[in-house]
Amino acid sequence: SIEKLKDEYEDFKRDSLMPFAEITSKLTIKILSIPIAFSAILFALNKITNSVFQVGVVFSVLVSSIILNFSLKNHFLDLESIYQLFGKKVKKIKDHKFFSDNSGEKKEIKEVIDYIQEKLTYAKRYIWSYFSISSILFLFICSYLLWPLLKTINFSYHLDFKLISPVHWVIIFLLVFFLTVSIFQVLGFVKKNKKLNTIRKEYKLNDF
Repeated sequence: SIEKLKDEYEDFKRDSLMPFAEITSKLTIKILSIPIAFSAILFALNKITNSVFQVGVVFSVLVSSIILNFSLKNHFLDLESIYQLFGKKVKKIKDHKFFSDNSGEKKEIKEVIDYIQEKLTYAKRYIWSYFSISSILFLFICSYLLWPLLKTINFSYHLDFKLISPVHWVIIFLLVFFLTVSIFQVLGFVKKNKKLNTIRKEYKLNDF
């Protein structure tokens, strides 16, 4: 019946909008927490004079960054699942004669689709922003601790490895490890982004 169809349409709007809003909200909180965490880490490094403890702080930041960046992959998986479900619902509505014959209702659905597309774009930007900012901050922390070594290097000559202390070697190792993991994370994000584009094309969400 028409009433049942309208009820399903209202459920469609509610169920489509809420998940994207929740993901965007979670990502916003994560991004806003970065400056606070970064300030606390710099304060700790400035107060700690023991190089072993400094390495411990860097290692803790490394583990935290990798874990949090992997959690971003879960956000991509959530987006993929929600977007695919959304596409199926849009296809079901698109194929119904009632919405084909009522331009007003169809226009409203198009507005919902456009809004979801915009939310998806924002969510992806938040994911990339969080990943980029957290990665840059980790690189900055490593550079901060390696600066006493970096400022002594004369790049016009061969590097004297005797200048590199064991602590510096540990930090360099952690830095290389972080960059290696980050490359794989970026490749994973790119793959998930392509999957979202495939879903959009599969359900023709731009052609409603």
